[in-house]
Amino acid sequence: MNCKICGSKTTLIQIKHKNFKYHVCDDCEFISSLSKLSEIEEKNIYEFHNNTIEDLQYVKYFKNFIDISVIPFIDENGRFLDFGSGPEPVLSQIFQRDYNLEFTIYDKFYFCNTDYKSYYYDAITSTEVIEHIEYPLETFKELSSILKSKGIISIMTLLHSNDFEHFNKWWYNHDPTHISFFTLKTFQYIASKNDLEIIYTDNKRIITFQKI
Repeated sequence: MNCKICGSKTTLIQIKHKNFKYHVCDDCEFISSLSKLSEIEEKNIYEFHNNTIEDLQYVKYFKNFIDISVIPFIDENGRFLDFGSGPEPVLSQIFQRDYNLEFTIYDKFYFCNTDYKSYYYDAITSTEVIEHIEYPLETFKELSSILKSKGIISIMTLLHSNDFEHFNKWWYNHDPTHISFFTLKTFQYIASKNDLEIIYTDNKRIITFQKI
């Protein structure tokens, strides 16, 4: 199979702890799972998530993301979208409570209102979402198309180390809803195809893109 991101040929690998197989791109370093749950199976797993704004550690985790990858690059008078908010939209709640910023929210399972596509945004956030998406390049194309000039997309997803032995032991691919894995090189390629540039990364799990 060719890479879903850059179209290059891929190598098939299998990890030991589960019967999971992946296509690995030697060019852009994107890793794609061959297994994909049905939407019903996927949603059933999300129902066990119990993340709320009362969870102080979870809020601290999100506020670090906000403070380093969003707030430095936005104007408080902009229009904002949280893409893939989950069953409990904690991120948008924090933005409203602690930063006095109103976010439109969208989630394909829990807040499936596609009216968000009718507007242009100064900032789009997407935390722990892109690893669940089968065709992430198409998602970035959509998000970039509704982003204003100089607007930002700030995402959170754990980057893989581009090392098979590490990937074989990695906890992040144990979740069957995680089907897409990236390195910074992958995101640099995605940015180049969508009129974006990377303006911040912690080189671990947080990346901020800006519309050129």
